[in-house]
Amino acid sequence: MKNSREIDQKVQAAFESLDSMGKADPGPYFATRLMARMKNRDSGSWDKLISFVTRPAFILASLVIILFVNMVAAFHETKKPNFSESVMQSYSDDYRMNTTSLYDYETPEP
Repeated sequence: MKNSREIDQKVQAAFESLDSMGKADPGPYFATRLMARMKNRDSGSWDKLISFVTRPAFILASLVIILFVNMVAAFHETKKPNFSESVMQSYSDDYRMNTTSLYDYETPEP
């Protein structure tokens, strides 16, 4: 293994080479060319859809519709059927629902 003096020298040489580097400058009119390229690129169908969906008018209209549907669903009263005892008994007899189950806790008489 190399001793620490050699490693320190290599690290110091690496840092000195970084000091001599200059600032990287873009070419002339870089920002103008970049903006022109971004404007001229073909926007796909997903880009068009995203730009339409993120419009504030679309978002507001969607929220109003969702709130209206929620209010209608919340205040809509469903009519509950009114079953009498005789109707329930005949239904129970038809479908044999009067059998005892394991969960009935009746003690049979001896």
